[in-house]
Amino acid sequence: MCSSHTRLTRGVMLAILTVLAYSFSAGSAIGLWWLIGVKSPLSPELGSVFVFSLYAGAAIGSLLASQTLTRYGRHWTLHLYCLPALFGWFFMCAVVRVLTGPIMPAKTLVFGRFLTGLSLGIVIPSSLIYLVELRPVDAGLFGALISLGVVSGSTLAQSVIDCFRIHFIFGNCLFLLGVNLLSCFLPESPKWLAMMERFQQACDARSWLYNTVNIIRPIFFRYMFSLRLTA
Repeated sequence: MCSSHTRLTRGVMLAILTVLAYSFSAGSAIGLWWLIGVKSPLSPELGSVFVFSLYAGAAIGSLLASQTLTRYGRHWTLHLYCLPALFGWFFMCAVVRVLTGPIMPAKTLVFGRFLTGLSLGIVIPSSLIYLVELRPVDAGLFGALISLGVVSGSTLAQSVIDCFRIHFIFGNCLFLLGVNLLSCFLPESPKWLAMMERFQQACDARSWLYNTVNIIRPIFFRYMFSLRLTA
């Protein structure tokens, strides 16, 4: 069993690339909201609320992820991330269109940035836990990859010039939808399935991820998992 967890199979590579794409998209949203905050004529009070909204959303997203990761699984939580992320991009698109106009929708600014923070608080713990459970030996590397994805996306977004900002936002929406569809092919974490006593599904997920013949009976998987819990 140890050798299958150390091999970098196509299933594990797909999971890594999907999570990296999620973190890149989240970083792009953070970078663009920073640019919007710099260019928007907000009062000092609204500027403070605008800055705080991202951190408030991230805190709530982390608390929400802690519940959904346990109850509904790592894979479902990654899909949940896309909902506030897409709405955050839509609000951003509405703001960018009127950024140079006489009326600045302050509520749209704050709520859109809050949704981006909410999605960020969901995607970071869920993606990290999902990858670590697939390959515990590379836990440190996965933490660095997620940070790299966020920083790379933020850096790219801040380098986009004004005339291409709308195109960048629409491109990110399509990119996020494509990654979400791609993640539908990924299975749930075998470890979480075993914790939920769904041993047949855990065996199937393990077979898909590590490209192994599913010769492990669910009863044997249950026995090995119980030994690991008592160890």
